[in-house]
Amino acid sequence: MIDELSFLNYLTYYSQYKAYSIYYYVYSHETEIKEECLEDFYFNTFVRILKNNLERHGFKIISVRREIDDYGEQYTVILLEKYKIIVRETIMCGTREGFEFLVVNR
Repeated sequence: MIDELSFLNYLTYYSQYKAYSIYYYVYSHETEIKEECLEDFYFNTFVRILKNNLERHGFKIISVRREIDDYGEQYTVILLEKYKIIVRETIMCGTREGFEFLVVNR
């Protein structure tokens, strides 16, 4: 049986994968969305899918907020009852935007 923390990691990864699939479909079909707006679209889709998946599996979301670290970089914190998911936007493989995340106990 998988423990709850490992399941949250899996669920977050799965949500990112699904969001990227939607993002890639929109990007590859040359929609009317401007390039800089596609990044926001990807991020917002990821957070929306993650929130839906968390709630679907019985996790109560207390808050979703943007914070700024000591270096001035923004990141997102999804606060659950027993856990905290920290999401940072990053560049993957030097060109593709993605997200790194950390799931921790509160």
